[in-house]
This record gives sequence, C-alpha cells and structure tokens, in this order.
Amino acid sequence: MRVKNPDFIETESTESAEMTAKEADIRAWFAANTDKESVSFDQIRSKYNKTVAKWSDGVIHQKLVEWGFDVVNG
Repeated sequence: MRVKNPDFIETESTESAEMTAKEADIRAWFAANTDKESVSFDQIRSKYNKTVAKWSDGVIHQKLVEWGFDVVNG
C-alpha cells in the first residue's frame, strides 16, 4: 500500500504553465463570446498565437477540464 502525499506539488510542463497563466484571460474570452456555443482548440491556439506543438490538444483538454469546462467532441 501507499499513502499519497497531501503536500505533493506536481510540476507543470512549460506548455501547461503557459496556459495556466492565461486562465483568467481565457475565461474572459469565453464570457465575451456568449453568442458562441463552443469553440475549437484551433480557435484557442489561434487567439494566443500557439502551434499544436506549443499547446497540444491534450494540454488544452487537460487544462479546460481542470478549470471546470465541458469538453465535447465535434
């Protein structure tokens, strides 16, 4: 058996940390675009001038889920 350390701090990748730094701005962007039911990961990357190599689908998906967003296919 193991016990999880409640004080463990997971190290973020550079890409994930960059996105974390933009959380408030991303939330404000969604709030300012209430006429859009959804946006693509490509639209998010485009807004922040990021490439798939910088902000992969996996990084975007992980961060949005952590922040409480619903991520859907389509």
